[in-house]
Amino acid sequence: MTTFLLYVATALAEIVGCYLPWLWLRQGGSVWLLLPAVVSLALFAWLLTLHGAATGRVYAAYGGVYIGAAIAWLWVVDGVRPSALADVNNPEKYESQWPANAGYGAGKRPRSATIVITKNDGGLIGA
Repeated sequence: MTTFLLYVATALAEIVGCYLPWLWLRQGGSVWLLLPAVVSLALFAWLLTLHGAATGRVYAAYGGVYIGAAIAWLWVVDGVRPSALADVNNPEKYESQWPANAGYGAGKRPRSATIVITKNDGGLIGA
């Protein structure tokens, strides 16, 4: 139970630390929102040091708690309720709203997630 509460506190510190600058940048909030955001992100970094060994299992468990906290934040703070698109029993209902995904479909090229890094002369690195 203590580990779970640590994960919840860490997730909330991370969410608050990112939400406050978003309020400032996107919603016209006061620049003073950045002060508690910095404190929250510092708290988040400190809380991470209290987690167990940095193994995949620890971060996978934290990730699950983070997702739950993010959904709860959306529901409680932003008033966004889960919709029919959030049906975990039917993942085919999920649709990306990302504009670049408009290319998906028959005969259309999907958005690529591949990044190619080239040298100044245009050649591939390592080639």
